Amino acid sequence: MYTYHLNKLAEKFAEIRRKDLINTQRKLAKSRECNAYIENQKMILEQKTQEEVNELFTAAMGSTRAPKKTSMKPDYSKYRIVKRSKSSTSSTPTSSSSSSSSSPTSQ
Repeated sequence: MYTYHLNKLAEKFAEIRRKDLINTQRKLAKSRECNAYIENQKMILEQKTQEEVNELFTAAMGSTRAPKKTSMKPDYSKYRIVKRSKSSTSSTPTSSSSSSSSSPTSQ
């Protein structure tokens, strides 16, 4: 008779342990889902804040950036292009000075 009551108690304790195990597994699954959801939301928030930071940074850099110097090309339209003749290049002052400098040494 005592063994019957002991067996009944053992069955009840086993059933309670089984229910507790099932409940803890459910809670663990829910907490994992919650943790995964929280991590996902954190990543989304970080991406949004990073995008906002990037936009603010580009806006700030754009407002503080010095204006670009525009390079001005010279206007060659006011100059007139003149072709030189071959005879004018031969009568340069350097050629006449070289001939005059050689003559005093020969005297």
